[in-house]
Amino acid sequence: MKLSLHALILLVLVFVRTVSFSQSESPNYIPVSLKNIQKGETDILYLRFEQDATNSFDNHYDAYKLSMPTPGVSVSQVLLASVMDNNIQLSIDARPVPNTTDTIPMNLTGYNGFHTLDFSDRSSLGADYHLLLVDNYIHNIINLDQNPVYTFDIQNSNPLTFGRRFDVIFMVGSVLPVTQDIKPAIPSIQIDNVFPNPVSAGRFTIHCSGDDGDVIVAIYNALGEKVYGNIYSANGIIEVEIGENLIAGTYILGVKNEKEENRRKLVIE
Repeated sequence: MKLSLHALILLVLVFVRTVSFSQSESPNYIPVSLKNIQKGETDILYLRFEQDATNSFDNHYDAYKLSMPTPGVSVSQVLLASVMDNNIQLSIDARPVPNTTDTIPMNLTGYNGFHTLDFSDRSSLGADYHLLLVDNYIHNIINLDQNPVYTFDIQNSNPLTFGRRFDVIFMVGSVLPVTQDIKPAIPSIQIDNVFPNPVSAGRFTIHCSGDDGDVIVAIYNALGEKVYGNIYSANGIIEVEIGENLIAGTYILGVKNEKEENRRKLVIE
Protein backbone atom coordinates (compact mmCIF):
# COMPACT_ATOMS: atom_id res chain seq x y z
CA MET A 1 0.00 0.00 0.00
CA LYS A 2 1.44 3.36 -1.04
CA LEU A 3 0.84 6.11 1.53
CA SER A 4 0.89 9.81 0.70
CA LEU A 5 3.47 12.05 2.35
CA HIS A 6 0.68 13.46 4.52
CA ALA A 7 -0.30 9.97 5.67
CA LEU A 8 3.30 9.09 6.56
CA ILE A 9 3.68 12.26 8.63
CA LEU A 10 0.31 11.54 10.24
CA LEU A 11 1.57 8.10 11.32
CA VAL A 12 4.49 9.81 13.04
CA LEU A 13 2.08 12.20 14.77
CA VAL A 14 -0.03 9.27 15.92
CA PHE A 15 3.09 7.58 17.34
CA VAL A 16 4.14 10.76 19.14
CA ARG A 17 0.65 11.07 20.61
CA THR A 18 0.53 7.48 21.89
CA VAL A 19 0.73 8.71 25.48
CA SER A 20 -2.26 10.97 24.88
CA PHE A 21 -4.23 8.12 23.30
CA SER A 22 -3.48 5.86 26.25
CA GLN A 23 -4.88 8.35 28.76
CA SER A 24 -8.39 7.03 28.04
CA GLU A 25 -9.29 3.80 29.79
CA SER A 26 -11.49 2.88 26.83
CA PRO A 27 -10.30 4.88 23.82
CA ASN A 28 -12.98 5.49 21.21
CA TYR A 29 -11.46 6.27 17.83
CA ILE A 30 -11.66 5.06 14.26
CA PRO A 31 -9.21 5.46 11.39
CA VAL A 32 -10.93 6.41 8.13
CA SER A 33 -8.91 5.74 4.98
CA LEU A 34 -9.37 7.31 1.56
CA LYS A 35 -7.83 5.24 -1.25
CA ASN A 36 -7.50 5.78 -4.99
CA ILE A 37 -8.26 2.39 -6.56
CA GLN A 38 -6.06 2.77 -9.63
CA LYS A 39 -2.92 4.23 -8.01
CA GLY A 40 -3.31 2.62 -4.59
CA GLU A 41 -2.46 5.89 -2.82
CA THR A 42 -4.06 6.28 0.61
CA ASP A 43 -4.63 8.97 3.21
CA ILE A 44 -5.91 8.48 6.75
CA LEU A 45 -8.13 10.55 9.05
CA TYR A 46 -8.52 9.68 12.75
CA LEU A 47 -11.85 10.47 14.41
CA ARG A 48 -11.82 10.19 18.19
CA PHE A 49 -14.18 10.75 21.12
CA GLU A 50 -13.07 11.97 24.56
CA GLN A 51 -15.10 13.17 27.55
CA ASP A 52 -12.95 16.31 27.96
CA ALA A 53 -12.60 17.12 24.26
CA THR A 54 -14.28 20.18 22.74
CA ASN A 55 -15.56 21.14 19.30
CA SER A 56 -12.70 23.65 19.10
CA PHE A 57 -9.05 22.76 18.47
CA ASP A 58 -7.66 20.76 21.42
CA ASN A 59 -3.88 21.04 21.61
CA HIS A 60 -3.47 17.76 23.50
CA TYR A 61 -5.71 15.76 21.14
CA ASP A 62 -6.09 17.30 17.68
CA ALA A 63 -3.65 17.63 14.77
CA TYR A 64 -3.92 20.01 11.83
CA LYS A 65 -4.07 18.65 8.30
CA LEU A 66 -0.85 19.47 6.46
CA SER A 67 -1.65 21.23 3.20
CA MET A 68 1.71 22.68 2.10
CA PRO A 69 3.90 20.36 0.02
CA THR A 70 7.52 19.74 1.00
CA PRO A 71 9.95 21.09 -1.63
CA GLY A 72 11.41 18.31 -3.75
CA VAL A 73 8.92 15.70 -2.51
CA SER A 74 6.15 14.33 -4.69
CA VAL A 75 2.84 14.88 -2.94
CA SER A 76 -0.23 12.72 -3.48
CA GLN A 77 -3.55 14.28 -4.45
CA VAL A 78 -5.33 11.79 -2.17
CA LEU A 79 -6.12 13.84 0.93
CA LEU A 80 -8.78 13.40 3.62
CA ALA A 81 -9.59 15.70 6.55
CA SER A 82 -12.39 16.58 8.91
CA VAL A 83 -13.62 20.18 8.88
CA MET A 84 -14.29 22.34 11.94
CA ASP A 85 -16.85 25.17 12.04
CA ASN A 86 -14.14 27.75 11.33
CA ASN A 87 -13.03 25.76 8.24
CA ILE A 88 -9.88 24.45 9.93
CA GLN A 89 -9.04 20.99 8.60
CA LEU A 90 -7.78 18.23 10.89
CA SER A 91 -6.00 14.90 10.42
CA ILE A 92 -6.74 13.86 14.02
CA ASP A 93 -10.09 15.13 15.28
CA ALA A 94 -11.13 14.54 18.90
CA ARG A 95 -14.76 15.29 19.67
CA PRO A 96 -16.85 15.30 22.86
CA VAL A 97 -18.56 11.98 23.46
CA PRO A 98 -21.99 12.49 21.85
CA ASN A 99 -25.15 12.05 23.90
CA THR A 100 -27.10 11.04 20.81
CA THR A 101 -25.51 12.02 17.47
CA ASP A 102 -22.54 13.94 16.09
CA THR A 103 -22.21 14.95 12.43
CA ILE A 104 -18.66 15.45 11.15
CA PRO A 105 -18.13 17.08 7.72
CA MET A 106 -15.16 15.83 5.72
CA ASN A 107 -13.10 17.36 2.94
CA LEU A 108 -11.31 15.23 0.35
CA THR A 109 -9.37 15.43 -2.88
CA GLY A 110 -8.19 12.73 -5.27
CA TYR A 111 -7.46 11.81 -8.85
CA ASN A 112 -9.95 11.31 -11.65
CA GLY A 113 -11.47 7.87 -11.17
CA PHE A 114 -12.74 5.66 -8.38
CA HIS A 115 -11.87 5.86 -4.71
CA THR A 116 -12.95 4.13 -1.51
CA LEU A 117 -13.75 5.44 1.95
CA ASP A 118 -13.02 2.65 4.44
CA PHE A 119 -14.52 2.64 7.96
CA SER A 120 -13.95 -1.08 8.59
CA ASP A 121 -11.29 -0.82 11.34
CA ARG A 122 -13.55 -0.38 14.37
CA SER A 123 -11.43 -2.34 16.84
CA SER A 124 -10.94 0.77 19.03
CA LEU A 125 -14.47 2.15 18.70
CA GLY A 126 -17.11 1.28 21.28
CA ALA A 127 -19.76 -1.21 20.24
CA ASP A 128 -22.51 1.31 21.08
CA TYR A 129 -21.42 3.62 18.22
CA HIS A 130 -23.33 3.39 14.94
CA LEU A 131 -22.25 5.15 11.75
CA LEU A 132 -23.95 6.63 8.70
CA LEU A 133 -22.19 8.14 5.69
CA VAL A 134 -24.00 10.91 3.81
CA ASP A 135 -23.03 11.39 0.16
CA ASN A 136 -24.28 14.90 -0.58
CA TYR A 137 -23.50 14.63 -4.29
CA ILE A 138 -25.66 11.65 -5.28
CA HIS A 139 -27.98 11.98 -2.26
CA ASN A 140 -27.10 8.61 -0.79
CA ILE A 141 -27.19 7.56 2.87
CA ILE A 142 -25.03 4.52 3.65
CA ASN A 143 -25.34 2.41 6.80
CA LEU A 144 -21.66 1.88 7.61
CA ASP A 145 -22.51 -0.79 10.19
CA GLN A 146 -23.61 -2.97 7.26
CA ASN A 147 -21.37 -1.61 4.47
CA PRO A 148 -18.17 -0.12 5.95
CA VAL A 149 -16.41 0.44 2.60
CA TYR A 150 -17.95 2.94 0.17
CA THR A 151 -16.83 3.24 -3.47
CA PHE A 152 -17.32 6.49 -5.39
CA ASP A 153 -15.81 8.39 -8.27
CA ILE A 154 -14.12 11.78 -8.50
CA GLN A 155 -14.15 13.93 -11.61
CA ASN A 156 -11.83 16.88 -11.10
CA SER A 157 -13.78 18.82 -13.73
CA ASN A 158 -16.80 18.66 -11.39
CA PRO A 159 -16.10 20.17 -7.93
CA LEU A 160 -19.27 18.57 -6.53
CA THR A 161 -17.58 15.15 -6.73
CA PHE A 162 -14.90 16.03 -4.15
CA GLY A 163 -14.33 18.71 -1.49
CA ARG A 164 -17.12 18.82 1.13
CA ARG A 165 -18.99 15.92 -0.44
CA PHE A 166 -19.34 13.67 2.62
CA ASP A 167 -20.58 13.85 6.20
CA VAL A 168 -20.17 11.00 8.67
CA ILE A 169 -22.79 10.69 11.42
CA PHE A 170 -21.98 8.95 14.69
CA MET A 171 -24.92 7.73 16.75
CA VAL A 172 -24.84 6.33 20.27
CA GLY A 173 -27.42 3.74 21.27
CA SER A 174 -28.29 0.08 21.09
CA VAL A 175 -30.25 0.45 17.84
CA LEU A 176 -29.47 2.53 14.78
CA PRO A 177 -32.25 5.13 14.90
CA VAL A 178 -34.22 6.48 11.98
CA THR A 179 -33.18 10.11 11.58
CA GLN A 180 -35.46 12.77 10.18
CA ASP A 181 -32.95 15.57 9.72
CA ILE A 182 -30.39 14.09 7.31
CA LYS A 183 -30.02 16.44 4.35
CA PRO A 184 -30.29 14.11 1.33
CA ALA A 185 -33.72 12.88 0.35
CA ILE A 186 -34.32 9.20 -0.38
CA PRO A 187 -33.16 8.58 -3.95
CA SER A 188 -35.92 8.37 -6.54
CA ILE A 189 -34.17 5.28 -7.96
CA GLN A 190 -32.54 2.76 -5.63
CA ILE A 191 -30.46 -0.37 -6.33
CA ASP A 192 -31.65 -2.92 -3.78
CA ASN A 193 -29.62 -5.91 -4.95
CA VAL A 194 -27.42 -7.16 -7.79
CA PHE A 195 -27.20 -10.90 -8.46
CA PRO A 196 -24.87 -12.55 -9.13
CA ASN A 197 -22.10 -10.24 -8.02
CA PRO A 198 -19.35 -11.16 -8.94
CA VAL A 199 -20.61 -11.64 -12.51
CA SER A 200 -19.14 -14.66 -14.27
CA ALA A 201 -21.45 -15.46 -17.22
CA GLY A 202 -21.88 -12.06 -18.84
CA ARG A 203 -25.33 -11.42 -17.35
CA PHE A 204 -26.82 -10.31 -14.05
CA THR A 205 -30.08 -9.10 -12.50
CA ILE A 206 -30.70 -5.77 -10.80
CA HIS A 207 -33.48 -5.50 -8.21
CA CYS A 208 -34.40 -1.82 -7.92
CA SER A 209 -37.14 0.33 -6.44
CA GLY A 210 -38.45 3.88 -6.56
CA ASP A 211 -39.12 4.29 -10.29
CA ASP A 212 -41.33 2.53 -12.85
CA GLY A 213 -40.16 4.47 -15.90
CA ASP A 214 -37.23 4.04 -18.25
CA VAL A 215 -33.73 4.10 -16.74
CA ILE A 216 -30.20 4.01 -18.08
CA VAL A 217 -28.02 1.18 -16.82
CA ALA A 218 -24.31 2.06 -17.09
CA ILE A 219 -21.04 0.43 -16.09
CA TYR A 220 -17.91 2.49 -15.38
CA ASN A 221 -14.29 1.34 -15.15
CA ALA A 222 -11.73 2.40 -12.53
CA LEU A 223 -10.98 5.59 -14.49
CA GLY A 224 -14.62 6.64 -14.39
CA GLU A 225 -15.10 5.91 -18.10
CA LYS A 226 -18.43 4.47 -19.22
CA VAL A 227 -17.82 1.05 -20.77
CA TYR A 228 -21.46 -0.05 -21.06
CA GLY A 229 -24.79 1.73 -21.33
CA ASN A 230 -28.32 0.78 -22.28
CA ILE A 231 -31.95 1.83 -21.62
CA TYR A 232 -34.22 -0.48 -19.63
CA SER A 233 -37.70 -0.33 -18.13
CA ALA A 234 -37.43 -0.15 -14.34
CA ASN A 235 -40.28 -2.41 -13.26
CA GLY A 236 -38.46 -3.70 -10.19
CA ILE A 237 -36.29 -6.26 -11.98
CA ILE A 238 -33.77 -5.47 -14.74
CA GLU A 239 -32.08 -8.30 -16.63
CA VAL A 240 -28.74 -7.07 -17.98
CA GLU A 241 -26.64 -8.95 -20.52
CA ILE A 242 -23.16 -7.55 -21.17
CA GLY A 243 -21.61 -10.56 -22.90
CA GLU A 244 -17.89 -11.21 -22.59
CA ASN A 245 -16.71 -7.75 -23.69
CA LEU A 246 -15.45 -6.53 -20.31
CA ILE A 247 -12.23 -7.80 -18.75
CA ALA A 248 -12.21 -9.11 -15.19
CA GLY A 249 -12.01 -6.43 -12.54
CA THR A 250 -13.90 -4.02 -10.31
CA TYR A 251 -16.43 -1.67 -11.87
CA ILE A 252 -19.20 0.70 -10.78
CA LEU A 253 -22.77 -0.09 -11.80
CA GLY A 254 -25.11 2.89 -12.19
CA VAL A 255 -28.89 3.03 -12.62
CA LYS A 256 -30.06 6.49 -13.66
CA ASN A 257 -33.49 8.06 -14.13
CA GLU A 258 -34.33 11.65 -15.09
CA LYS A 259 -33.41 12.96 -11.62
CA GLU A 260 -30.36 11.08 -10.37
CA GLU A 261 -28.12 8.04 -10.50
CA ASN A 262 -27.73 5.33 -7.85
CA ARG A 263 -24.51 3.31 -7.88
CA ARG A 264 -23.17 0.01 -6.60
CA LYS A 265 -19.83 -1.79 -6.89
CA LEU A 266 -19.82 -4.54 -9.53
CA VAL A 267 -17.16 -7.25 -9.86
CA ILE A 268 -16.67 -9.10 -13.13
CA GLU A 269 -14.77 -12.38 -13.10
